[in-house]
Amino acid sequence: MFHRFGSRQNRAWSADLVVFDAADLSGDGKIDLLGLAADGQPVQAMNQGSKNYHWQVVRPHAVQAVGDQRINPFGVGGEVEIRSGFLVQRQAIAGPQLHFGLGEQTSAEVVRVIWPNGTVRAEFGVKADQEVVTEQRLKASCPFLFAFNGKQMEFVKDAVPWGSAIGLRINTLGSANIAATGEWYKIGRDQLVPHDGYYDVRVTAELWEVYYYDYLALMAVDHPAGTEIFVDERFVIPPAKLGITTVATPHDIARAVDDNGQDVTDIVKTLDGNALNTFGRGQFQGLTRDHYLEVDLGDDAPKSGSLYLIAQGSIHDTESSVNVAITQGSRWHAHGMSVEV
Repeated sequence: MFHRFGSRQNRAWSADLVVFDAADLSGDGKIDLLGLAADGQPVQAMNQGSKNYHWQVVRPHAVQAVGDQRINPFGVGGEVEIRSGFLVQRQAIAGPQLHFGLGEQTSAEVVRVIWPNGTVRAEFGVKADQEVVTEQRLKASCPFLFAFNGKQMEFVKDAVPWGSAIGLRINTLGSANIAATGEWYKIGRDQLVPHDGYYDVRVTAELWEVYYYDYLALMAVDHPAGTEIFVDERFVIPPAKLGITTVATPHDIARAVDDNGQDVTDIVKTLDGNALNTFGRGQFQGLTRDHYLEVDLGDDAPKSGSLYLIAQGSIHDTESSVNVAITQGSRWHAHGMSVEV
């Protein structure tokens, strides 16, 4: 039963009320009505139902950190599904909150949010008669490769598949073709130690993609003393060739200066997980300003023969939805890394 409250007098709801919205105006979990009377005056019709039914309000909240604005603040365009016993409801996200009636159910077993970019967030065992804020969780982009280092499982790198991702949008290049069906990665001698007679190597699926593996293998490489080996792990078009490069034991660089004139030698000369990040993040994931790093190789750098600049790091890469947006605008233009001598 609804009771009507307007600018003139209180009276029971009647058919002359034109309803334009429904919401819980009193915070009691019951849906009230907002509308206009026949004379154009605004009217509230308050729900006075006597049944003690339960309810749930869901407030999706997307991450709005700098460099990660893939989803609008309230997730508009996504959807929320709620399950409680045999009760299943689904609503499109069209505003900052969604109201679900639970009837006699005292909790929601699952509250599932599907964000506009397809990622999923789930809350379990949510008690009824309250608001629940569902925060967008950060997500990974690739499978992760781990190896047992003698003490614990250690993160090695994000791993395959990269070059063979089906339908992947690559910056302004459109959808990538299947340009490579094999990829090699280096696991250092200090990263992989036998454990009970076995090497323990694990690949974890971190995202909502489907991975197809036809063949995974370990290859041991013996090389002369005083040398090191490397493989080209870049994701580039055309793809890097599968092969091993043997070099003399690498020397530290003499000095490194970023484009702000800041000496960053201590950051980049040691492989310790502390990476250079003085250029900041752009408005969207994976985009930043143009920047450079000036490297002094030192007086002991070879003056003849092959010379390799070996670097290792990671990027906060874009995703297909961001890449599509790049192709539709004129502000951002993606381009790869380059080396000038």
